[in-house]
Amino acid sequence: MKNIYNILSVCVLFATIFSCTPVDDITNNNQRHLLAVAIDGQIGRPELPSKLESTNTTSITTYKSLDFSNLALDIVVSPGATVSPASGQAVDFASNGNKYTYTITSESGISKDWVISVEKFINPVEGTWAVDKLEFYYDDWFGWGNSGVVPLVNRLPLSAPGLDDIITFSSVQSVSPTGVVFGSYTRTAGADGAFASYVNELTGSDYGYKFERITGPSGKWQINSDASLTFTDSNGVETSAKTVEVIDANTILVKLDPGPQTWVIDWGDYFGNVENSLNFAWDVLLTLKRV
Repeated sequence: MKNIYNILSVCVLFATIFSCTPVDDITNNNQRHLLAVAIDGQIGRPELPSKLESTNTTSITTYKSLDFSNLALDIVVSPGATVSPASGQAVDFASNGNKYTYTITSESGISKDWVISVEKFINPVEGTWAVDKLEFYYDDWFGWGNSGVVPLVNRLPLSAPGLDDIITFSSVQSVSPTGVVFGSYTRTAGADGAFASYVNELTGSDYGYKFERITGPSGKWQINSDASLTFTDSNGVETSAKTVEVIDANTILVKLDPGPQTWVIDWGDYFGNVENSLNFAWDVLLTLKRV
């Protein structure tokens, strides 16, 4: 009799579990999930919700100039399920705000709508630019007011010739499987035919290691998966850009990393010695105007 009660208890337990657990979790024939989606020239991989999430939207980005009114996606869905429109079938994204609703129907006939959006990758640095401003932000973090944003030429007058240099960034040349975007650049002297010097005339100290960024005559650029940029000159020296801010259609602000702050402080002339602020440099702010 005891064994019968044990068997009944197990049956009740299973009945409880099966009555409370969604069918999707215990059988495949009701699965209607978007497992993968791809497009020509895709950058990175779209974030797809897990089977336990209720979200049914995702987006993909392409760097190629595609016709969004006649776009065919490669789509993978749950085993046994079907998708409409079908994978590889061209549809009109353009007239739907660059979005389209796909319906995935499970093997058992249950449907779920998935909204997929497609975006054209915009390279914020592509084009030919003239150096308009070269400023830097400095802060010693002591809270005594020795901080601010100033034109570099105010501290290093010999940097003035670099203010009309021309930098040309190419369009996308390649994309890695992880979505890192690559291109090249060139840098030439402006109308004055001269490049900047970052030497302090008063002391002879050369601050090129902090402020000479995106150096010429040529190099490579890459936009990383976190949207930061890396510039590598022809000598293999790398410079990172924390952000690129689009000011308007013809102006961008590139916030470059000057490297570690140098804690060499002239305490006798704390506010007057310009090298204090140079040593405290935290950001190099490069404003470029489209040519």
